[in-house]
Amino acid sequence: MNPSDKNTDSESPNFSPSVTYSVQVGAFRNPAYARRLLNELTEMDFPARIDDSSQYDRVLVGQFDVLNDAAMMERRLKQSGYPTVIVSFSEEA
Repeated sequence: MNPSDKNTDSESPNFSPSVTYSVQVGAFRNPAYARRLLNELTEMDFPARIDDSSQYDRVLVGQFDVLNDAAMMERRLKQSGYPTVIVSFSEEA
């Protein structure tokens, strides 16, 4: 069998990665700064959390299945004066 004839998971018709979106408001090396921003956002009723799975503590808001929902949250955060970027996470189903 030729290696190019093999199907990879991404080419399989049953493959459907689950993608979610969040709005990143900050990324810090110092966890205390991330906690401070988290507290500020939650006091304003934003659904914020900290992702500490890398060398940075990232402060994220929301977890959305639809990109447009993340974009609406991003607009709310920007109107409140926060710098933002939409990030996506994918998991194989």
